[in-house]
Amino acid sequence: MDWSAILFWTAVIGGILFADRLLLWAEAQGWIYYRKTKNRTGGTLGNAMLEIQSMIDPPAKYVVEERQREVEDERESGAPETPGSPAS
Repeated sequence: MDWSAILFWTAVIGGILFADRLLLWAEAQGWIYYRKTKNRTGGTLGNAMLEIQSMIDPPAKYVVEERQREVEDERESGAPETPGSPAS
């Protein structure tokens, strides 16, 4: 293996490590979700599909309304949103 290949692979690995550290820093600033913090929105696509299902299956509308009520209650109380926490 010649020196140019070693230099190339060292640069690639260094670039990957730099990008990882940059993304972790951006996550610490609260700009993105990357590795340490999980997304707390609960899945936007799942909520959209549930809205469509509520048009087809009227009892599913109750689930949509309940989720929206829980989000509003959490915002009003000022408590941090924690996915998977039991409702009071």
